[in-house]
Amino acid sequence: MSTTGTWSQYNPSTTLGFVRFLIGDTQFNNQGTGAIFMDEEINACLLATGTNNPFGAAAMCMQAIVSNFARMAQFVKREGYESRYQALKDLMEVINSLNDQALISAGLTWTDGMLTDELYESFRPEWRDDNTIMIE
Repeated sequence: MSTTGTWSQYNPSTTLGFVRFLIGDTQFNNQGTGAIFMDEEINACLLATGTNNPFGAAAMCMQAIVSNFARMAQFVKREGYESRYQALKDLMEVINSLNDQALISAGLTWTDGMLTDELYESFRPEWRDDNTIMIE
């Protein structure tokens, strides 16, 4: 992990600190030893959410842990997991929960903007049984 960057003193009452709280990245010194993310990385996630949504930023951070082998190894070791698989399974549950909370805090739900049954059915291909051969 890169050691160039900044790490503010952990304060869960700030937006950045709340993201650290949500992802469990709270145990580090002022040189960043023990931290998974630099402040700049968390701030980039906050900016990317478009609304400074800490839940969305936390979900992005967790996704970054899952997609980065070094971060994943650090997370598994720090949290005491016996297997990477179990850690991934738990992380995906946390990511889904954070995404749900991000939508709720933005005043949205998973159904907003989704297709209604009527519209969905209009796109469904005609179903045929296995004995039907389509010739074009």
